[in-house]
Amino acid sequence: MQSSPFKTSLRKKLKQLRDERPIDHCVSAAVIDNLSSWISEQSYFTVGFYLPIFHEVDLVPFMTSWLERNPGKKAAIPVIENNQMFFAEWSPETKLTKGIFNTLVPQTIRKIAPDLLLVPCLGFDNSNYRLGYGGGWYDRYLSQTNPRPFTVGIAYSQCRIETIEPEETDIPLGLIITDESKSYSKGRI
Repeated sequence: MQSSPFKTSLRKKLKQLRDERPIDHCVSAAVIDNLSSWISEQSYFTVGFYLPIFHEVDLVPFMTSWLERNPGKKAAIPVIENNQMFFAEWSPETKLTKGIFNTLVPQTIRKIAPDLLLVPCLGFDNSNYRLGYGGGWYDRYLSQTNPRPFTVGIAYSQCRIETIEPEETDIPLGLIITDESKSYSKGRI
């Protein structure tokens, strides 16, 4: 997927901003606290999330705890195969192996469809559009999924920008959760 020069430049700036600062565990903990508070009021059954790369908020301890508190509910992580992204069931006991782009994926894949999707954001704007790493994986997944899961962006507040200059293929998230706020909800999805 070809990125606009504006988005390419913005990605570079936001990655540099995030990479130059050491991971602040207090900031990550604040994101997790806000997510925990929000999700405790929800009734989703299967939560899709991500394994962190490039200084993203690490949701693994949160998801482990969420599964322990909610027996019978499921978690899933993204897998990319044959130029398609889908979600595979995950638990703390899941054995992982390296997948495409050196991301970790389950050794044994059981595809499941999340009804809630926690999406990593390199950046996000005032209309709940996210800036990712430029592959378009989440936007393509969401455009092809019916019913579409509710989407929650997970981001650091320092990565909020006025606009990402969304393109026709960009899909806004339903909600953004950061270290400073439980929601930048626009009620979009």
